[in-house]
Amino acid sequence: MFIKPHFYAEAIANLLPEGTGFAMGGPMEWRTEFDNASGKMIQTIPTNVQLIDPNSTVKLPHRAEIEAEVIRLEKEWEDKEYQRLRKPEYPSLEVLADALYHQANGDNSKMEAYLAAVEAVKAKYPKG
Repeated sequence: MFIKPHFYAEAIANLLPEGTGFAMGGPMEWRTEFDNASGKMIQTIPTNVQLIDPNSTVKLPHRAEIEAEVIRLEKEWEDKEYQRLRKPEYPSLEVLADALYHQANGDNSKMEAYLAAVEAVKAKYPKG
């Protein structure tokens, strides 16, 4: 599975409290933090992500949290492929507006054609 780079930024935004600004530069880089007293690893955090407010007490999410959210976002993206494929093939809103106009004036033929075209696209790209 290829992870789209923008999913990392979206994952971090989803994991931070609402309204927390951050800047991210380049591909993901990680730094492992250790407890000085025990020498045990505490967590792995991104090094190329900075909070915009340097005085913020918010902590960046750690690698496991970010990667789990990236996997969730990737699955959501894959599960909605049918929507992305359908969108350019649906009849336009102008066609719908024309069909509605004619329907309001007693002619259902254009609406029937519009609905048939929509059904054809849905049949071509069925829901996952």
